[in-house]
Amino acid sequence: MKPRKMHNRMPVWVVLLLFAVLFLSACAGDGKTAAKRRDSKSGSLAATLTPTPSPTSTPSPTPTPMREPEDYDVAELYKAVDGIPNMYELPIAEYMKGREFEGLKVSGNYVLAYSFPRGSDGITDYMRPCCVLFHLGRPDLTRTYESSKKEQGYADWEVLSDGTVFKYDDEIGKVTVFDRELEKKNEFRYEGRIVSSSEKGLFWTYETNGTLSAFDTVTGEKAEEYSLQSLDFETVTELSDTMDGVRYFQGYNPDGVWMIVAVKQATGEADTVPMNHDNPTYLRDYVSYHTATRWFLQPHSTPNRMISFERGNKYEMLHEQKGSLLATSCSEFSEDSKIGDSAFAYMTVAVYDIGTRYRYACDVLKLTNEKGLNEINTFWFSDHGEAIFYNFGEHTGQNVYLWNYGAEDPESIPGYCEYEDTGIDTLVADRIAAIRDRFDIVVHYKKEQLSSNIFDYYMEPITDEVELISMIEEVWEFLAMYPDGFWSEIPGKEKEGIDFYICKEFVRRSTTMIENAAAVVNISWPTICMGVCSKYKNQMRETLVHETMHMMEQRLAEYAEEQDINPIGYWLEKLNTTQYPYHNAYTDSKGNSIEDPKGTYKGDKPSEAWFIDAYSRTFYKEDRARIIENLYLGNGYLFKNSQHLRDKAEFLCAMIRAAFPSVAASKEPVFWEAPLGIIDPEPYLDILRTY
Repeated sequence: MKPRKMHNRMPVWVVLLLFAVLFLSACAGDGKTAAKRRDSKSGSLAATLTPTPSPTSTPSPTPTPMREPEDYDVAELYKAVDGIPNMYELPIAEYMKGREFEGLKVSGNYVLAYSFPRGSDGITDYMRPCCVLFHLGRPDLTRTYESSKKEQGYADWEVLSDGTVFKYDDEIGKVTVFDRELEKKNEFRYEGRIVSSSEKGLFWTYETNGTLSAFDTVTGEKAEEYSLQSLDFETVTELSDTMDGVRYFQGYNPDGVWMIVAVKQATGEADTVPMNHDNPTYLRDYVSYHTATRWFLQPHSTPNRMISFERGNKYEMLHEQKGSLLATSCSEFSEDSKIGDSAFAYMTVAVYDIGTRYRYACDVLKLTNEKGLNEINTFWFSDHGEAIFYNFGEHTGQNVYLWNYGAEDPESIPGYCEYEDTGIDTLVADRIAAIRDRFDIVVHYKKEQLSSNIFDYYMEPITDEVELISMIEEVWEFLAMYPDGFWSEIPGKEKEGIDFYICKEFVRRSTTMIENAAAVVNISWPTICMGVCSKYKNQMRETLVHETMHMMEQRLAEYAEEQDINPIGYWLEKLNTTQYPYHNAYTDSKGNSIEDPKGTYKGDKPSEAWFIDAYSRTFYKEDRARIIENLYLGNGYLFKNSQHLRDKAEFLCAMIRAAFPSVAASKEPVFWEAPLGIIDPEPYLDILRTY
């Protein structure tokens, strides 16, 4: 027999083994590629690898797709807004089936919008809620909940960072818990009002008996309970953070003062936390104050420290904070716009990262012009690094925008500086000394300095150091607005100087004075005195301009006597009408503020208005101060449409230019003259000399 020829064949089991090795190697390579993609800023989502079940095992159901991707590219997911870099419009209207939404919530990377249908009669049916939940990185997994029948009570909604959704009604004390598929998981009763929180698995409430309660969202049972009965709290609004076994909550006392309470989890011991001392909370990380040109922030996370930096301008508003991130918006009417118009000269949004000291800015005026976005008033930060905002009108909203601010070229935060507690004390002392040296004005702020009968009001002192320095900075910036030498001219020859009193609040001594005064002036004292409080700080600059007009009356009267003229008589007899005389009182017999709109811009047609508002009719000096205040605000519409108001404004500006050499020396209009231009006083002086 011939021997058989040997062929180079591998056994079948060897082939199968090699194939398995190659297959596993390929899988490993794909895993490395996926990991590499996750490290890339714009990488796509990696596929989830699941083991193949053995022949003897029961096949597992397909897992829920991943909802928390480590990275995603917003440019691939959302439609860009033309003309605004890194701005995208979220398709809320599409998800809401074209309906406008009544509310929007954002937590983590989840966005929750909810609305209520309207009947043919136009009445909103709050018993049939509809809400939409989607993840910013996976909008393809959007879920919708729509009630098929009427529900009991009006529903508010909250969403947590893991996608858990609460539907609750504080009036009936009922909460329904949904998972991120918007499937109902639990329902239970509670007392009091909901306390906002991002903590997973717990539903927090503040009960009327002063008890903080946390409910387990799975069982509906109370998991934690703390009593705040010993503290002076009106309500608790939010769980800020939990650190080192201490929970930090925000709330308000019966006077409406914002407070923070710290609760030890181990003992239940609760106490309020001073704003400017050892408070280690990080979420909602600041107490903010501002002047017209600067922000002042007191971080909770770093004890005894204050941060300050330049403000975009006096219209910039602070909206939201998360960690070290702050969101602001800024808008200003164009000079020729009418009251109520939405024609902005500019509109911007900005994100400040006070940790890295970077500022990101975006011009969103295009949204105003093309999308009807009147003003940005709500912000959120996603966990992925975007700012989400929308314009919520009188009742509803529609357009939601995502700004990928991290893709912008940042600039350094202008004027950034930090102060320790001792630095704040030094800053206060240095600024007060500078005010004395430059303007010859003495500033009083300490408790013993405020216990005087200079005004018809008691003055409550400011105890918050950051609030105090922001007020002093505001006064400094305000004084510098006027021409050089102006403040030394106000006392004239009869008065010894000027004193400023900075306090927290005024409390009237008699019912003849108005309630809730923002500032007061006394020109009968040996010095001319102005008191200003921090309670109405948002209107601080126009308030100071108003009160300075009262101070200027001293020099104006002295000038009239020197020139032997009677400008007050001319004002009362020629620039006003006997049809609408001054009341010469602030309050009626019952102590209520006089509110008489007759003859005012708010009560009649602009062309027929003799006064700006009812307060202008109390005294002639208040009329004059209100005019200067509105000239400063650039409210040209008033003076363009009412010849009566324009005549008063021009006469007053002419008299100030005549009486104050520092103003007369200015070749350009000073700030209150800007809407009118420089008014030559000589024609008026000629009239007054023969009047």
